[in-house]
Amino acid sequence: MKNDLVSILVPTYNQEKMIPRCIESVLNQTYNTWELIIIDDASRDSTPDIVWRYAKVEKRIKLISNSENNGMHGLYKNYNKALEVATGEYIAILEGDDFWHPEKLERQVAELKSNKLAVLCYSNIEVINNNNKKLGSSRLHWKNSKSILNNDPVGIKYFHFLTLENRVPSITILVRRNVLEEIGGFQKIDKIGTTDYPTLFYLIGKGPFCFIKKPLAFYVIHGGNYSLNKMKQFQRGFIELTNKNKNEFKEKWAALGVNVDRLSLVQQKILNKKILIDECKKKFHDKNILHRFNAYFQYLKLRAGLQINKYSLLKKPYRYIRL
Repeated sequence: MKNDLVSILVPTYNQEKMIPRCIESVLNQTYNTWELIIIDDASRDSTPDIVWRYAKVEKRIKLISNSENNGMHGLYKNYNKALEVATGEYIAILEGDDFWHPEKLERQVAELKSNKLAVLCYSNIEVINNNNKKLGSSRLHWKNSKSILNNDPVGIKYFHFLTLENRVPSITILVRRNVLEEIGGFQKIDKIGTTDYPTLFYLIGKGPFCFIKKPLAFYVIHGGNYSLNKMKQFQRGFIELTNKNKNEFKEKWAALGVNVDRLSLVQQKILNKKILIDECKKKFHDKNILHRFNAYFQYLKLRAGLQINKYSLLKKPYRYIRL
C-alpha cells in the first residue's frame, strides 16, 4: 500500500459517450497522487477502446475487462476486483457516467489527514442533465445536523438507513483503505443491484466521517440511471439489511435512542408512504385540475406523516438530530 496514493475505482458498462468526461475530470485533479482503475463489465460498445487509448498515454490509468457481464447484481464483485488491484492508501468511488470537480481529491485528502479518526470523507453533489443543465444540488447541510453529517457520535448516521434513506452520495466518497478492508471490502444486499448502500451501512460503525459542504462531484441524469429507477427496491433492501443485522446492532442502536422493538413496523409504514407519495407525484400531471389539487394535498399530508413516522422510531426526541 502506497502512502498518500488515491486509488479511484470506476465501474463502467456501455458508456462510450460519457466515459471520456469522467476520465478527463480525474486527469484535471489538482491532487496528482492517484491511480485510476476502470473495470469494464463486458461492454458491447467502444467503451473499452476509449479507456485503452487513455491508458496508453497516461500510465496511471489501468483497465480491467470482464469476459462476461456481471450486471448490477454483481457490482460488488467488480468493485472488489478493482480493490484487489488497487495500491492506494485511500479508495475513491466514481461511476463511468459521472464526473468530479477539479479540487475534489485535494480537499478530501487534506480533510482525512487533519482528522485522523475519520474513516471517510464525502460532500454535496450537483445534479445535471445530459445537456449540462443544472437541475439542483443535494444540499445535505440544509437537511441534517452537523452531528449526523459527521457521524459523530459514531453510529448516529444509522438513522438514515433505519428510515430507508442514504444521504452519502457514493461518487463523493473517499475512504481509508484499511477500514474498507476491515469490513470485508464492498458489500451486497441479496437480489438488490447496489453495493454502496450496504458498504456504507457497515462503515458507519467504524468511525466519524468528514463532510464538505461544497459540491465536489456531478451526478448526471440521463434516463438510464439504475439507482433512480430502482429506488423502491433499494428501500426494501434497507429493511432486509437492518433485519439481518438487528441482533448484532441492537445494543448500539438502542444506545442511540432507537426503539428497536418498533423498527420493522416503522420501516414498513415509511415504505408504504413513500410509495403513495410517488403515486401522488404522478397524478400532478393529470389534466383534471381537481385531481391535481387533491393529489397535491394528499402529497403534503403523506409527507407530514412521514416525518412523524421517522421520529416515532426514537425512544425520546433528539432535538439535535434532523433526519
